[in-house]
Amino acid sequence: MSNRRSQVFIRSVWAYNLDEEFSLIHALLQQYRFVAIDTEFPGFIYRSQMPDFLLAAEEFYVLLKSNVDNLQLIQVGLTLFDDNGNLPDLGTHGAFCYAWEFNLRDFDIRSHRYAPESINFLSSNGFDFDLLHIHGIDSGLFAQRLVASRLVGSGSNVEWVTFSGAYDFGYLIKILMGQPLPVRRVDFMRLLTFFFGERLFDVKSIMRHCHGLYGGLEQVARTLNVISAGGRPHRAGANSVLAFQTFLEIRNRFFVDVDVSRHAGEVHGLEKLR
Repeated sequence: MSNRRSQVFIRSVWAYNLDEEFSLIHALLQQYRFVAIDTEFPGFIYRSQMPDFLLAAEEFYVLLKSNVDNLQLIQVGLTLFDDNGNLPDLGTHGAFCYAWEFNLRDFDIRSHRYAPESINFLSSNGFDFDLLHIHGIDSGLFAQRLVASRLVGSGSNVEWVTFSGAYDFGYLIKILMGQPLPVRRVDFMRLLTFFFGERLFDVKSIMRHCHGLYGGLEQVARTLNVISAGGRPHRAGANSVLAFQTFLEIRNRFFVDVDVSRHAGEVHGLEKLR
């Protein structure tokens, strides 16, 4: 029986409980092979004069690289689920379900660049940037734990779900490599395949094949009558839950007779992996 109508609690991860939570996630991956991801970062300091959807893939990647190379990741949200849409209940027999939110320490509001409107928005939604910088997780250590847990890399069998996820994956590849993103989009796409495989689903891209769906994650969720089960909005953990819920609703509503897997590897803005 699916537990996806249960209350979802977000497990907040800091430097002090990083290893414990990653050990738990590693143990769960055999049963929960789908992972929905969302990230929070300090906005966009480079923008195109044209809307992103009018940019060619190469133009979009130049913009993505410029932003990701010059900004720092703030939060990563992960929601694990199985083929039937069940989330981990951690022994509560379906009474509660759990997702994860990793708080990173790299961003320093006093010295790093950011888009003021984005930081003001995050601040108004409860982000304490001093607390993050003091008690958050070093991104290099977070990257090591991602690989060791087999969430990413050659030993992983995870299938990823995101909403307009080019930037989510861009920031993760940056910290996994410990260096700026490649100059060429084709090299970035190879890294994307290496770390995350070819079985990734970008809801923003899948929406193109679903009549009547447009806009951002929250707008699409409202159109589908999806009510967030992830608690506090506008944070990476809750948004990863909403991305999972929206993907599941789209799969169940629009892909009853057609396998959604035909759209695996389509990353919004970057075209198909292969």
